Amino acid sequence: MNTIRIRLIYSRLIAQIFFILVFMLSVPVSLSSQGNTSGSNINAEKLSGKNVLILHSYHQGLEWTDFVTQGINSVFLNYPDINLFFEYMDAKRFQSNDYISEYYNYQKIKNRDVDIDIVITVDNAAYSFMIRHGKELYGDIPVIFCGVNNFSIYDLDDHENFLGIGERADHFGTIASVIKLFPERKNLLLINDTTITGKAINEELALVMPMFYDKLNFEQYSVFSTSELVSRVSNLDESWVIYILVVNRDKTGEFISYKKGIELINNNTDVPVFGSWDFYLGKGIVGGKITKGFDQGEYVAKTAVKILETGKINGQKRFKFLDSKYMFDYTEMEKFEIKRSDLPESSEIINDKIENRYLIKLLYVIGFLSILSIYFIASSYTKQRRARKLNRVVEEKTIELKTANARLSEVIVNKDKFLSQLAHDLRNPLGTAKSMLEYMYLHSSEMNNEKRDKLLKALTHQAAETYGLLEDLIHWGKLQFVSKVALNVKTIDVYAIVAELSELFHLNINHIKINNYVNKGIKVKADEFVARFIFRNIIQNAIKYSLRNGCVDISSRVTNNSVYINIKDYGIGMDQDIIKSIYNKKSIQMLGTNGQASTGLGLSAVIEYLENMNGELIIESEPEKGALVIVKLPTGNDE
Repeated sequence: MNTIRIRLIYSRLIAQIFFILVFMLSVPVSLSSQGNTSGSNINAEKLSGKNVLILHSYHQGLEWTDFVTQGINSVFLNYPDINLFFEYMDAKRFQSNDYISEYYNYQKIKNRDVDIDIVITVDNAAYSFMIRHGKELYGDIPVIFCGVNNFSIYDLDDHENFLGIGERADHFGTIASVIKLFPERKNLLLINDTTITGKAINEELALVMPMFYDKLNFEQYSVFSTSELVSRVSNLDESWVIYILVVNRDKTGEFISYKKGIELINNNTDVPVFGSWDFYLGKGIVGGKITKGFDQGEYVAKTAVKILETGKINGQKRFKFLDSKYMFDYTEMEKFEIKRSDLPESSEIINDKIENRYLIKLLYVIGFLSILSIYFIASSYTKQRRARKLNRVVEEKTIELKTANARLSEVIVNKDKFLSQLAHDLRNPLGTAKSMLEYMYLHSSEMNNEKRDKLLKALTHQAAETYGLLEDLIHWGKLQFVSKVALNVKTIDVYAIVAELSELFHLNINHIKINNYVNKGIKVKADEFVARFIFRNIIQNAIKYSLRNGCVDISSRVTNNSVYINIKDYGIGMDQDIIKSIYNKKSIQMLGTNGQASTGLGLSAVIEYLENMNGELIIESEPEKGALVIVKLPTGNDE
């Protein structure tokens, strides 16, 4: 009797599990298809028949190229109505001018039969090809680029249909990880070929290596045959570390794949090897600050979809760099006895070992929880369906209420912040000015002319700084509490404004030299009062963060449609976190080199004003390296 009951219970359990599995395979799929029907139809209508050309610099089968393609396909798989055309320039193996000329003719012939709506270029050769021939081949259609080394933002001035991301390997981060993990090794061998990409990387390295001259000896190894490369790495002793960059062609012209390049090195040396690209990871490098091709492909594909859906290139960010990440291979870590605690913070480890018994237990737990989840989903589905309509109405009303409350809270917080900032930042400079005036009043009969003039100049400088601080706060407050500031944009003489401000600061400040190299007669489209505020704020910041007896250089550059005014100082500089906060229009509390107060609110107002005048603020800086602040404004016409 007990045996029969056990069999009966077992049969019922199997039947229940079978029902749950059938329900899992049928109901969720149908729900998913119903929920997405309208969205898919909208995309199909908008994107049906759109043609996208993906122009690769290199050849299919090269790891970097394939990783970028995987990232691109991961996005376009969701848009089956978009037609993708992949082309490979094979520039790693063929680089002559005759080849490029014939490739242009080849593209010209193919372009007769297909109307391309958007072009995606991958790496430098394809980017340069489109810069030179894109307009004549495809007109002014959008061109989205990625993987471009040694990129300059000025390249885009005459190509307004271009946008994308550069490839900036984090050489600084990778070399810093070498020093952190192997502090006793003082020699670093940089292995890099002489291809187009290799030359661009050498220019990047030239900016980074001087930062480590006090800690490492560098040897750049670029011209070699494969046999010479093997001989060089096999003779390295325990004082060396290798940094492998791009090894795709030796001096005889022989092509070398990424896999073969790292194998040639690893099979002939026992020293640790570092890298900065994902196509070396897992093939024998310890790790480094890794740039991933998949991420670049995914980004440009998503950007292409946005442009195709909206039909507009405006509103998309013209250029950016993607962040890289510290990644290390556990196999190599074990080989060189590197502990997890030795790694830089937030590092990711591949090939990590997990005990099988824990993995099996985890899979059992996941399986059990999955069955339970399916059961509860099935049992609650009917109730949720009835309540969904009511919940939707409640959610809409809740969102409206939250939005209204958020706007009200933001207004209150901004008001309180403004008043608090005003009281705090004006107290110290006004107090100092008050003390100086009281001292002059009480001791005027005791002071000679030299001391009186010195105090008056200091008092004038203090008043100028206080006035500037008050003007920053007033402009910031105006932008916070007024929905749209009225601007009187017209053609103005930017040279006259810069010259006037340079002279004013020269009279008040004798420990910083201001060099005005702006060309006379340069005119821009801007509000004259606002432009004066913008340049006063930036020049004053450059002085504030300059070292004593330093200088500030002001220069200009003009393109067809834009004027660039460069304000360069050689002071304490800024790190990337401060620069990001400035672009996000957040208040920055950063004292000047002489302890001057600063709210950072002036730069917030500067960015807002420039955006309203079709301008842009560009900041380039590193700690202890000074700062270059570029004001870009539309070119003005003579009136």
